[in-house]
Amino acid sequence: MAQFFYTPLSSDFFDVCAETLLARYNPEIDPLALTCVTVWVPSSRMADSLAESLLKQAGGGVLLPDIRPMGAETDDVLLFEDSVQEGTMSGFERLMFLTDYCMKHMPHAQWSKALNLAKHLDTLWKKMLLSGVEMNALKEAIPEEWAERWEDISLYLSGLTEAYPHHLKHLHKKDETLHKIDVLKAYTAQYQKNALTQDVWTVGFSDTIEPARDMLKALSLCEKSHFIMPLDDAAFPKVFSEERLDPTHPLYGLQGFMSEWELAPQQLEELKKEHCSYVSLFDDVPRLQDINVPFTLCEAAHLEGEAETIAWIMAERAMLPQKTCALVTSDLSLAFRVQTILEHYGLFVDRTNSSPFVSTPLGAQALQILECMLSGYKPEKLAGILLNPVTNRGMHTHVAGGLDEKILRGMLRGQTSLTFWRDLIERGEISEEAASQQFSYLLSAFSSFNSQASRPLSGWLKAHLELLVALGEAPVGRAFLTREEALKAWQVMIEQTGHLASSLSFKDYAERFAVLFETVSIPNRTEGAHPRLKILGPLESRLQRYDCVILGGLNEGTTPGQISPDVWLSYAQRKELNLPPVESSIGLSAHDFLSQLYADEVVLTRRTQSEDGITLPSRFLMRLKSAVGESAYKALLAKGNAYVKASEKRRTAGKGNVLTKAACMTAGSDASPKFWSPSYIKDMMGCPYKAYLRKGASLEALEPYGKSPDAALRGTLIHEVLSTFCEAHPVLNRDEEELDKQRLIDLAADLLEKNVPAAVQAVWQTRFEKLAPDILRFWHERQEAGWHQSALEEKVSSEKTPVPLFAVLDRVDVSPSGDLSILDYKTGSLPVKKDIYTGAQPQLVLEALAWMNAHAHTSVKQLLYLRLPAGSKDGAKDMIVAHGAEKIEPLIEQAEEGLSMLNDLYRGADKAWPAVAGGVSAVKLAGACENCDYSGVCRVREWVSTGGHVS
Repeated sequence: MAQFFYTPLSSDFFDVCAETLLARYNPEIDPLALTCVTVWVPSSRMADSLAESLLKQAGGGVLLPDIRPMGAETDDVLLFEDSVQEGTMSGFERLMFLTDYCMKHMPHAQWSKALNLAKHLDTLWKKMLLSGVEMNALKEAIPEEWAERWEDISLYLSGLTEAYPHHLKHLHKKDETLHKIDVLKAYTAQYQKNALTQDVWTVGFSDTIEPARDMLKALSLCEKSHFIMPLDDAAFPKVFSEERLDPTHPLYGLQGFMSEWELAPQQLEELKKEHCSYVSLFDDVPRLQDINVPFTLCEAAHLEGEAETIAWIMAERAMLPQKTCALVTSDLSLAFRVQTILEHYGLFVDRTNSSPFVSTPLGAQALQILECMLSGYKPEKLAGILLNPVTNRGMHTHVAGGLDEKILRGMLRGQTSLTFWRDLIERGEISEEAASQQFSYLLSAFSSFNSQASRPLSGWLKAHLELLVALGEAPVGRAFLTREEALKAWQVMIEQTGHLASSLSFKDYAERFAVLFETVSIPNRTEGAHPRLKILGPLESRLQRYDCVILGGLNEGTTPGQISPDVWLSYAQRKELNLPPVESSIGLSAHDFLSQLYADEVVLTRRTQSEDGITLPSRFLMRLKSAVGESAYKALLAKGNAYVKASEKRRTAGKGNVLTKAACMTAGSDASPKFWSPSYIKDMMGCPYKAYLRKGASLEALEPYGKSPDAALRGTLIHEVLSTFCEAHPVLNRDEEELDKQRLIDLAADLLEKNVPAAVQAVWQTRFEKLAPDILRFWHERQEAGWHQSALEEKVSSEKTPVPLFAVLDRVDVSPSGDLSILDYKTGSLPVKKDIYTGAQPQLVLEALAWMNAHAHTSVKQLLYLRLPAGSKDGAKDMIVAHGAEKIEPLIEQAEEGLSMLNDLYRGADKAWPAVAGGVSAVKLAGACENCDYSGVCRVREWVSTGGHVS
């Protein structure tokens, strides 16, 4: 029988293992003693950690034991190393075969859909193999009443049970996963049949795949075998209980081991007498108040705030001597953002979890090339490639910069082929010397990538890679290692897709590229990475010890991740087949979370909002809250808020939208502004709480960190272009229409150049050039109908209305008889006429009301919108809302009645702010509330979900 040891979670696991091995096989007595020992660990990262601990404690110069990693980390279970043995079929090859198979049976579907279905088939294949379930058992697990439905599914499952095995036989290959399972089975058979002649240690296992469990079971019966596990005294009652733990429990896997090994508590020996209370997040044993661990809880509003807070904490810890710090998160976007911010601080950190290929510099450049070719080699697309820093054999900076300027200003537009470059040379835009040095390779490189050809996937990948190498042979800066890994991965993909014979057109290849390269991941490595800072995935961090651990992205759906339902099998079928329950991944996530709570310093972070709306805290945080109690939890949050506020202050430095007051709606305070704008009135009608936060609490929405130019900025710039042009040219002449068009385009170009990056400028300028003729045509037709410009960007205010009004009118025209027309530019979608007439969209009517009260003895006879869309093929479009006094006067009267009602509800000194009956968003849990800037502090959802009255 083997010897079984355990060490408390609070100790440094690998230091304890190293101490134990060095004490038993003292290299000072016998320098070769350790070399006769085999040590099995769950992963390659753990193997490195154990080796480091042995070298550190032995003082260096020690011969290490044979440390064998069982496998690398994956989503839910411990799998195998990524290296592919010769003569085996890799997981990527298997996925490509299954995708091709699905595509043949659904020829009219998109390739991305076939890939998604293949992924589900591939997952089922691996789950069954790793759980020791035969494929033939699938048919036996199907109830009779499902037989007809199963016929539809069996067509795809036959890809696993029949087509894929036949394909392997045809290629004389063996599946990589099957090969590695056979290797484990061979070890198992060896340990079962032959007595061990040398000591074997297995350390750090809490769960693993079925073939590995069989091997560990065989080792548990050997006298020269030894096991070391992370465990605590307080966990014994649960681990050794006859009652089976729920799969979501962190000790679920360990209990399975103890049961298989038929161990009793007294058979475990503690290696290090260093006790620490068990962190009771999942059991009713010692509460967390008894644990002397400094926790900090940070809640940021957005991803940018959370990343900035984490980066600042890591940067601070890096300044302390010998202080180690690690961010542990399964949120890849958070990990990438933190890494980027740290680089701005001059700290380069290894992010050891893998990244999708398309997010690497090489992948982004490859995608850029395809977009350029699909556009017909538009000059602005080619300029983008040449200016890409990865394109090291492209133009010199000064030449490319000059060309870029000409393209963006519209001087070199209109060409959509490679002959464009030759035309530049002929016109003298670029010198012959520069052309001969820098364009010859470009023309030949693109010409070799014949987009008119039809090739198999491997052929396209090979031609694409040759083009990438031609455009940028030398790696750039710290992207070197990532590029090197990416090039290797690309070569492997070419080799592993060679068996796919189906021919593809260039368009088909381009369509599949982004989807395919989202599927392929490569490891991240950073040149000159900081030795004491790490960014890890949860499984990678298992049993690693750092002075400060930051557990990031603690929102439900991220930690733990969402459980995807099994596409093929029901819960009962999985149980019948002895497949692990789908929720067991939660137990593994809980185990990883729990093991990190013993660091000297623990920082827990989450964000209250995401792109999808309001987030929910992780169930692990809710258990923490229950364990420490309400008051202690608030103290942790208050402590963390100091970090959040400090990083927020740094992030918004120089901006005028910093939070200035707490959001608190108090009955009896008149918090409304003196003058009400149409947008404020719309907020009051839809959600008075939002209106209060904006004006009463002065809580302005924060700009996202590193915000890109958006639709709001585009609308502002277009308004400014039109206002500037109309002020300079109040009367238009048909004979100068082409000249006016160029004036408009030049105005837009100058304004865009000052306000947006070059790439955005190129897109927006192109779209505006399409709109310019329609805008001029509309103004000419208005002028010929008798309407002439009267006012531009006119600010009007009136206190004669039921509530004081303030509005800014885009344009006011006047007819020869003195009638007025109010025009509003819309860069977004036009409101529905029905909403205008019912008062749900009151802007234009309120502008007319404000004008009429501010300018006595005037009559508004027309209300209309001019839509200036972002990318519509229809161009500019006008919509007359109302024409004639008989239609406008009822709208004005209705608006006054509505304002009187709002005045009675909200402007009284001693009145609370109730939600308006029939309001748009106050009692809705979807729609406008989903994307509201104030959803992070809003309590409407809370009130409605608990049955409370919104008031």
